[in-house]
Amino acid sequence: MYGSYKIPFIIEKPDLSISLQKEKKGLTYRRDCMGETEEKVILSSGSEILIQPVEPLNLPRQISTYLLLEFATTLIVEPQSNSYVFITFPVEIGVLIGKKQKPDLLDIFSLNDHKYTLYGDPDKGIICKYWRTEIYREIPGTDPLEQGVMKLHLNNQSDSWIKVNKAVFKATGMKIYYNTEMVSLKANMKIHDEEVAETEFINSGLAKGMKKSNELFTLRKLSVHSSKSVMLEGI
Repeated sequence: MYGSYKIPFIIEKPDLSISLQKEKKGLTYRRDCMGETEEKVILSSGSEILIQPVEPLNLPRQISTYLLLEFATTLIVEPQSNSYVFITFPVEIGVLIGKKQKPDLLDIFSLNDHKYTLYGDPDKGIICKYWRTEIYREIPGTDPLEQGVMKLHLNNQSDSWIKVNKAVFKATGMKIYYNTEMVSLKANMKIHDEEVAETEFINSGLAKGMKKSNELFTLRKLSVHSSKSVMLEGI
């Protein structure tokens, strides 16, 4: 479903329909996602539509800029080592309108439930978008309309065996790539000790030829000073 569309068009998927049709009052955009509907009238002579996966930080409204991925199974990482695993992350879907170089956001929706959690101290902790993921040694099969696949590189710089149960990311720095079969991310996790780690996204897809999604925080002209996140309250 991801890609560019010329007007008019209709997309029909389970629990999802999207259309943009020419009518007397102008162009009418309609979207129905799991019973939630959206309709807009657009005054345009011939803009293109781009549908792509975007950062999972916008729904039901932007509450946090952090994403916490909790592992269903504890990882134990050996001292002074480099390794990697595959995990999943939630996807939101953006509909953009306008020229390819400078599109604007028309709509955003998701086929996932929205959950949040607190990382750290109850008084000073960080509110994070929450997602629970299994751990995989190979790229898992996923529905790209609901979740993506992240290749997480783990660099344990300590002299101890470290248990890892979660990863927190500053999700405004997400570099999402997609094709017809998969949505993907790459990220690094630098482990300092059993309580402290540093995470950062890598600007690369998991497969050749994948297209990079527009970063919504860049489109909205919001300043993103760094994509690094430092975990100080346990990993």
